[in-house]
Amino acid sequence: MTLTARILELLDRYCGATGRSPATVAALICNQSTLFSRLRAGGSCQIDTWERAVQWFSDNWPAGAEWPDAVDRPTPTDDAEGAAA
Repeated sequence: MTLTARILELLDRYCGATGRSPATVAALICNQSTLFSRLRAGGSCQIDTWERAVQWFSDNWPAGAEWPDAVDRPTPTDDAEGAAA
């Protein structure tokens, strides 16, 4: 599974569990609402953006949602607020 496929899998599961749109999630992660639509269209992002996104998902993962096996989950940061509403 490519890095792009992994981040999109996280996005799909997160959006499915929270009802948030991909554009909203992208704006929360990096203030760039087109991030995930660009990735779906074959674009790319810098590795620091990818790492920030995966950490954000880990910090805000919804309780009860299954984290994808294909993606290593970083330890949530100490100041993580938990699942976003």
